[in-house]
Amino acid sequence: MKHLLWFFLVCGIAGGAQWYFPQKYEPQLVALQQEVEQVGKARNEANDALAKATSDLTNAKEEAEMATKRLAELQDRISQSVAPAPFSAPAPAPSISIPTIDPKVALRDAAKGEKLDQLVTSKGTYQQVVISSVDPAGINFIFADGEARASFDDLDQSWKDRFKYDPAEASAYLAAKVADQARVDADQAKTQADAQLAAKQDQQTNAATMEAQNQQLKAYL
Repeated sequence: MKHLLWFFLVCGIAGGAQWYFPQKYEPQLVALQQEVEQVGKARNEANDALAKATSDLTNAKEEAEMATKRLAELQDRISQSVAPAPFSAPAPAPSISIPTIDPKVALRDAAKGEKLDQLVTSKGTYQQVVISSVDPAGINFIFADGEARASFDDLDQSWKDRFKYDPAEASAYLAAKVADQARVDADQAKTQADAQLAAKQDQQTNAATMEAQNQQLKAYL
């Protein structure tokens, strides 16, 4: 009898436990089951994305290999169709000749535009002088009353020393000037003579034409 009571007591406790525990933990079990389902779904999506990325990478590698092969083929065709240009050495740079300037000429040119309060010569004194040019034989200048020229023979020694006066050079310069002027005069004389000859020929031609016309008029009358 005692054992029978213990049996019914144990069975009652077990039955109550089966009713109590499922009622208490059922929400947690449902939430856990939903979380497991979501994790499984996320894992499936990740596997699908990984498979797609792997496929895209494979396709990209294949396209890159095809592009590399095509580029190599084009380079071979270009190298076969275009012959290298023959090498030609660059032409030597033209030589530049720098003209030498006579120090005397440079010295005389530098005096152009120089202003003087006065210029004293053996032929007179000039006021408010501006040097126009200096040549081997003398100085050309403008002064208060006009233009003038002074040869180095009419100036004191300081002017001769400053501009390196050389009598032989001055004589050659003046002789060249005379010769140039003679050529200019000869050209002008020739031009004038040619013009006079052409005018005379025109007069003769006009006279002959008028005479011929008169003869024709007389014959008609």
